Amino acid sequence: MPRAIVLVLTLVGILVVPLMLKKCAAPKTPPVAVAPSGAPLTPAVSAPEPAGNKPIGYGLTFGLAPLEDNDPKDVANMVCDAGESSLDRAYKGACNPNVGDTSCRIVLPVLCIKKGDLPRPGGLSGGGWTRGELAATQAVMGATLDSEMKANVMCERELGPGWRMATFADGGNHLDDQHYNHEDRGDVWALQGKLGPGIGGHGRYWVHSQGQTANCWD
Repeated sequence: MPRAIVLVLTLVGILVVPLMLKKCAAPKTPPVAVAPSGAPLTPAVSAPEPAGNKPIGYGLTFGLAPLEDNDPKDVANMVCDAGESSLDRAYKGACNPNVGDTSCRIVLPVLCIKKGDLPRPGGLSGGGWTRGELAATQAVMGATLDSEMKANVMCERELGPGWRMATFADGGNHLDDQHYNHEDRGDVWALQGKLGPGIGGHGRYWVHSQGQTANCWD
């Protein structure tokens, strides 16, 4: 009889002990937090969606126009007129200083200016005398100009101290609004200055339109 009891206890130990060890080794599931009665449940915070890429916009451009036969030859004559160029968003058949006229996918030089107090050359036709010198950087895709500072740095790095990106207003140009119409007043949007390096190999150049959404960084 005692021998039979020992045998039974041995069998029970063989069956029960492994089950107890397995239960102790299993990972414990943390208890589910329950909000107090009447308290609102706070949803889990998910990671924010990555921001989409900024769409490529449009920038303001001016074109290089030929001088009249009697004009001084050391003058850069940059005009808003489209000429033979085909602009993406022309305004009155010319550049668009309000919302930009050329896709920022296009590769063009940045028009730069070094302001000064140069007198207007005698016999110079047209308008927009800037009293400074105009030059240009190497051609760059407009979309890479993500700030005015970056464009200014390009001008200074390639041309030297005192150079910055030329603006629409540097030639005394005024934007059209409900009280002003440049065509009715006989104005021609232009930028003229002493001819500097980099101008001559391209038809259009990036120009800064201050206070308007007409720049590739807007």
